[in-house]
Amino acid sequence: MRITILGCSPSFQNAGGHCSGYLVRRGDTSLLVDCGHGSLGSLRSVLDIRQLTAIVLSHMHADHFFDLVPLRYAYRFGGEPESKTPLWLPPGGAAVLDSLTAPLDLDEAFFSGTFCIREYNPARSLTIGGVELRFAHAKHFIPAYAMRLSPVDDPAQALFFSSDTAPTPDVQALAAGASVALVEATQLHEKAGIQPGHLTGDLAGSLASVAKVGRLVLTHYMEDSGDDLLKQAGSAFQGPVELARELETYQV
Repeated sequence: MRITILGCSPSFQNAGGHCSGYLVRRGDTSLLVDCGHGSLGSLRSVLDIRQLTAIVLSHMHADHFFDLVPLRYAYRFGGEPESKTPLWLPPGGAAVLDSLTAPLDLDEAFFSGTFCIREYNPARSLTIGGVELRFAHAKHFIPAYAMRLSPVDDPAQALFFSSDTAPTPDVQALAAGASVALVEATQLHEKAGIQPGHLTGDLAGSLASVAKVGRLVLTHYMEDSGDDLLKQAGSAFQGPVELARELETYQV
């Protein structure tokens, strides 16, 4: 199983960068995890979008899903897939998409005309092609879900994706023993008096250390904080740790 970083910026794009998007491939399965601002351009540079098996969103903040709009146009004007692309949303996600059609002047079938829209049950596993996904409730400002992705035929090899989250036992447990952990590191320091919803480099490193993951890749970070976040994470996690880089591919 391989993961290609399509976007690793935080809620706004780093200079020349893109927001959250990750392409996971296993055999004939090509799975897009999140689809934030600008990530479609990266996706199209590495894959014919008609070959996407499915899309899965961790949560409904714009920096994790808003490129669904240009993706829909890319299908409309660049060639529709043979069948609707499955779009798996978190609980309540379909209502968020529905709410966009009027203010963006989109027809009612803008999304449903191309995507087969469903909401996953985070309490159950989800199998898409050759990949199985498991979920855990993240601790964020809106409902969000961390993911664990494993090849169906080799479940010992696992990719963990934190989504956006503050520390929480459920997310920690989901990460246990993952070969590669893709963990957000949005903040350099915890902000006093503000509801936590993100990780620092220290907290990302601590998560990786306690979960005993094989490799830590920091994502969702501000470019001018990258070096400091890397040092923070490295002080808490003794295994390999690096910053996610767009179009970099990792073997899980």
